[in-house]
Amino acid sequence: MLPHALFVAAISYLWLAPRPVGAETSTTAPPPAAASVGCVDKSAVALIGDWDAVVAGGTVVGRDVLTSRLHGCAIEEQWTGARGMHGTSLTALDPAGPRWRQFWVDDSGTVAALEGGFDGGALVLEGASNQTSGKTTHVRGTWRPTGCSAEKTECSVHVLWEAQDAQSKAWSRLYEFDLRRHE
Repeated sequence: MLPHALFVAAISYLWLAPRPVGAETSTTAPPPAAASVGCVDKSAVALIGDWDAVVAGGTVVGRDVLTSRLHGCAIEEQWTGARGMHGTSLTALDPAGPRWRQFWVDDSGTVAALEGGFDGGALVLEGASNQTSGKTTHVRGTWRPTGCSAEKTECSVHVLWEAQDAQSKAWSRLYEFDLRRHE
């Protein structure tokens, strides 16, 4: 039996490999189920939803809509801040790692490329965040679901964003909030 990562790579190659010109390309065949290509990570299902971002004290600071895309192979994020800021990300499980990888961009010009995985039930991603000022910061985002499942609507996701000091390597909190189901 093939190791999981090799199996997923082989199936992905067969599915994504270019076809010769003139090859049969039926548009009536259904796409493969996500599980058949190894995209689904059950840990990520709890993050999918329409969320309000709420800080301590109950103030809503934004709305975060996380949608399963491409048959479960990716999570698309649409963020709208209470002050009008917008951002979007695409996060996918890279079976070659296996590592989660995220690409974020927002309307302030910030671009971030993050990667990581699940640690103790929390998704932890870190990497470079580049601002239009030319400044690059090493950041880490942690999403920790609490009481969430596909069936439960009474749950939340604690989100913590941190930046790492380039010299001391110490982490400092950038912002922190809870995602609660939008009503």
